[in-house]
Amino acid sequence: METLLLAKLVVTVAVVVALSLVAEYASPRLSGLLAGFPHGVAIVLFFIGVEQGTDFAAAAAVYTLAGLAANAGFAWGYWKALHLIRRMDMPLAPLAALAVFFTLSAIFSRLSLNVWTAAVLAFAAIVLVGWQVRHEQDVTISRKVRLGWREILARAFGAAAIVMAITAAARLIGPEWSGLLSGFPVVTFPFLVIIHAEYGKAPLHTILKAYPTGLGSLAIFALVVSWAYAALGMIWGTLTGFAAATVWLLAFQYVRNRLTA
Repeated sequence: METLLLAKLVVTVAVVVALSLVAEYASPRLSGLLAGFPHGVAIVLFFIGVEQGTDFAAAAAVYTLAGLAANAGFAWGYWKALHLIRRMDMPLAPLAALAVFFTLSAIFSRLSLNVWTAAVLAFAAIVLVGWQVRHEQDVTISRKVRLGWREILARAFGAAAIVMAITAAARLIGPEWSGLLSGFPVVTFPFLVIIHAEYGKAPLHTILKAYPTGLGSLAIFALVVSWAYAALGMIWGTLTGFAAATVWLLAFQYVRNRLTA
C-alpha cells in the first residue's frame, strides 16, 4: 500500500513540475497542447486498473470520454470567467471552471453511454470549445520565476491529492463516476492555478486556446484503452493508448501547419 501511494505521488509530481517548466521556458502554447496530453487520465486510470482490475478500468474508460466532455467545459468555464470577471479573477475563475465540470459530470452520469456515444459527446464538446477560443492571441512568459521547494510542494500535493482521492474512491463510486472523475484535469488544474497566480491572465488565454487540441489526444487515449486494457493488460494497454494519442497529436499539428502555410 505504501509503495503504491509513493508511486502515485512521484509520478504526479514529475508530470506537474515538467509541465510548469515547459510553460516557463518554452511557450504557453506548447504547454497548452501538453496539458491535454493523456498524463492525468493515464495516471488515474492506470492506478484504478492496478487496484480494481482491468475490466473495471476498461469500463471506467468509456465514461472517461464523457468526463473529457466535462473537461472541455471546464476549459470553457475558466476562459469565459477570465473575460467576464474584472476583479478577483483569482480564485473566482478556477471556481467557475470547477462548477462547470461537476455540473456537466452530474448530467452525463445520468446518461446511458457506450464507447461510441461517449466518444461523439467528447469530440463534439472539444470542437465546440476549440471554436469558442480560437481567436485568442499567443503570448509568451517574459518574467521567469525560480522554482523553489514551496512551489514544487504546492504543485505536487495539489495534483497528487486529486489522484489519490479518485483512485481511493473508485470501488465505492463505481466505474461510471470513476471514469467521469478520471476526465478531471488532474495535472492541468493545479498547473493553471499556479500560472494564473504567478503570471496573471494573459498566458492563460494562450494555454486555453491550445488546450482543446490536446484534449483530442486525451479522447483518443481513452477510446483506445477502453479496448486495450482488457485485451492487452494495463501496461501494454496504456502504452498502446499513448502511442495512438501521440500519433493523433502529431498528425493534427502537421495538418494544422500545412493549412496555416
